[in-house]
Amino acid sequence: MARNSKNESHGRLQNWDDLRFFLAVARNSALARAARELGVEVSTVHRRIASLESALNVELFQRHSTGHRLTDQGKELFELAEKANGEVLSFERAANRDTGYQIITISATDDLITFLAPVLADYGDVKPQIRVRLLASEGIVNLTKREADIAIRFAQTSHKELVVKELCPLAFALYAAPKYIEKNGELKTLKLLSKHCFVGAEGELANAPALKWLIERISPYQVVCTTNSVACTPSSLIRAAPLSRAA
Repeated sequence: MARNSKNESHGRLQNWDDLRFFLAVARNSALARAARELGVEVSTVHRRIASLESALNVELFQRHSTGHRLTDQGKELFELAEKANGEVLSFERAANRDTGYQIITISATDDLITFLAPVLADYGDVKPQIRVRLLASEGIVNLTKREADIAIRFAQTSHKELVVKELCPLAFALYAAPKYIEKNGELKTLKLLSKHCFVGAEGELANAPALKWLIERISPYQVVCTTNSVACTPSSLIRAAPLSRAA
């Protein structure tokens, strides 16, 4: 009896590595962010997601101007993909036990990696038996499933199975572009918060204490745009000045 090879391939995972791309897009809600995390081009991420959806014959994401959101079926498959990925990582770690060195995976945000990279570059001289994988990610990683051994974030976690330690104190301030200050004036007292506009946060970044402090004190209408990464802040704000130079 003849077989329909096209139908036979429907609903089957053709490439296990596609799960990494699926998980990266799901966690970051954007192809660009996922591409940076995976260290590939955006076009590669787009192609792999399209290939996965075609192979499984499902729509995993809804495309929006603000990014990629999981469909209902995508959410269901996300949970299963996390479990499968955890098993693959465990397999890799078991296979690497006899290589003579230990692999430690550290997940951190883009801006924190800027500080971590130079330190870890010299770590091999101190601990030659350890290899470090430094992954840039704004999304939440599942430490209990060994997607990373260490996650460095601005926000605390309530997960009871994890050991949480304070790394260092951080100072935060409100900043604005010089042109904005010229037009709208400085924020000399907190009473003037209602007179200004702000860049808000979404995703895990929104859980940072400094962002929570701000959101509690302003109206939603004052948030003119949002970002899920400090590194994604508009370039005009990178060259910003404090809203209050006296602060």
